[in-house]
Amino acid sequence: MKRKKIVIAGITGIAAIVLLTAAVFIFAGVNKQRKVEAVAFIYDSCGGCSSNGVPCKACKTEEEFYRKYQNLLKENNLTESVNLTVYNTFFTKYQELYQSYKEEYQITSTIQPIMFIDETILTGTEEISAFFLSEVQRDRTGLHSPGYLGLEVAEPVYQEKTLDKMVYFYMVQCPDCVEMKEYFDKIKSQIDDFDNYFLKYDVLAGENKELMKAYWQAYGKTDGLEVPALFVNGKCLVNVDEIKEYMEANIVGKEFTIQTKAFVQEK
Repeated sequence: MKRKKIVIAGITGIAAIVLLTAAVFIFAGVNKQRKVEAVAFIYDSCGGCSSNGVPCKACKTEEEFYRKYQNLLKENNLTESVNLTVYNTFFTKYQELYQSYKEEYQITSTIQPIMFIDETILTGTEEISAFFLSEVQRDRTGLHSPGYLGLEVAEPVYQEKTLDKMVYFYMVQCPDCVEMKEYFDKIKSQIDDFDNYFLKYDVLAGENKELMKAYWQAYGKTDGLEVPALFVNGKCLVNVDEIKEYMEANIVGKEFTIQTKAFVQEK
């Protein structure tokens, strides 16, 4: 099944912080010059300005998309740090390039626009708008590796609790999350007070991405954040197949008890 990758900080501990901080100072002169590659694919059926699938000029939506994010880079003094490229998959010339990126990153989602920033994948207008600047600012330090956010501002502090609820993270534009919503709607009638057993968080809303990091780390995950994700009875279930399998085996039509390690933000 398709899996949606976000990103998560995966290095903890004083020793790691000391080493990384030292690296920042030692290599600052080199890293600040590092170019971040931001490659976006957008579909814009601009009215037929092509010959043999080769564009004669940038189309309106493509131009507006490029201008928006290039202006953001300029406003934040990042123009010299980021190579931003936008390809319109309306044209045959760029469809093959788009497919090569999908194969390299092992994704099957067809959502566009989609942006690749080094190891990070952002899909959909909402997600790109929310995380574009934070991703390029982090990656230009040169400390980025898959699953690692780099040195960031301190995250909110969360307090651990045990709840009689399942904790579910999703994104509105994620195809797998849409499929999970349809599944949950289908099984509602088989579980009394179904909604009462769930805490649901849109990972793009408020500080929910930071909250999900707390779960990810506490449940021993070290790779990139992925949705849909369900936390229940000591398990972190990721993707449609895992969640459905657990629900059918343990919840739907069964007598069940839920004791989930959960988190709330400390006041």
